[in-house]
Parts: sequence; structure tokens; C-alpha cells
Amino acid sequence: MTAAELTTLLHQEIPLAHALGLAVSMPEPGRMRVCGPFDPNRNLHGTVFAGSIYCFATLAGWSLVHDYCQRQSVPAAVVLRHADIRYLRPVFSAPVAEAWLPEAADVDQFLHNLRSKGRARLLVPAELKEGDRVAARFLGEFVASAE
Repeated sequence: MTAAELTTLLHQEIPLAHALGLAVSMPEPGRMRVCGPFDPNRNLHGTVFAGSIYCFATLAGWSLVHDYCQRQSVPAAVVLRHADIRYLRPVFSAPVAEAWLPEAADVDQFLHNLRSKGRARLLVPAELKEGDRVAARFLGEFVASAE
């Protein structure tokens, strides 16, 4: 699945992704980036709304896990089970969140469980940055169920 196809999927299946102006890119294998314009994500203080930051981090993680399952030829329904986020500083520009696959052993165990048990979970980290400075750190537990 290409980044453009993933963006289209998100816009069609998750209306909030369209409202946020979210777009997906894949900077390198094992990483997923989502970005969007500032205006639809701003708050009354002239910074990016915390809810938008949470959504961008969540959708970066979800897209990463969904894409990984597809590339491994194990189509799966992916949902967020639990997440923690820490807001470190305000964001004054267009939001960009990036998620990445965790340690190889964790990813291997996830794939093994998904194939053998039909269900698996994976902890996926993400960050939202403004320039080189981290503005938010996210850790999401995603659950995949083989379709």
C-alpha cells in the first residue's frame, strides 16, 4: 500500500482524518509519518490543539501497524487498546507525527502471535516534533486481529 492509498483509506474510513487534513508519508521502512495543516488543528491560543496532537500520533501508529500487517501478508483489523501521551511544549506550526516499529524481537513476537493465534499486540512509540524539538511523546498499544 502506498502512502497515497493509506491517506485515502484514512480519509474514507476515519472522517476525522479528513477533517484534520491528515496526509501519510513513509520516510523509510519501519517508520510512518503523518502531517497536516496548522489551521484546522489550531486552538484558541494559536497552537496545535492537544486533541489533534493525540490524533496525529494515534493515526501514525495505527497506519504503521496496518501497513506492516499488509506487507507481511497478514491482513488484520488494527485497533488502539491503550495509549499514553506526554505533551512537552506547544506547537506553533503544522503538526507532524512519526511512529516507528519497536525492537525487532517485539515485532517478531507480534507477527508470530498474529499468525499462530490470530491476534497480537504491539507497543508503538511516536513523537510529534516541531523542527528538531520533541513536542509530544506517545506510546500506543495496538491490537491486531487477523481477518
